[in-house]
Amino acid sequence: MTFTGPLREQARSHLHQVGGDYDPAGEVNLPGFAGSMTAYGVAVTALAALARARGEQAPERFAVVDLLVGGVAAHKLTRLRAD
Repeated sequence: MTFTGPLREQARSHLHQVGGDYDPAGEVNLPGFAGSMTAYGVAVTALAALARARGEQAPERFAVVDLLVGGVAAHKLTRLRAD
């Protein structure tokens, strides 16, 4: 599906203005961040839908060690991606 016409141009103009207000120097790759966040959202939604379709339940509690390991892993991944 391809969007054309004035609505597309209005959206593009608005996003360009918002991006310019957010990062006037253009040092941040906003389209890249938006794409990454979109991919993450799609992946989480797909995994949640798959788990629900299989009838699985989320755990009521997480172990502190699991949360710490997940936090360290997320930090390490972001530092690797930043370099």
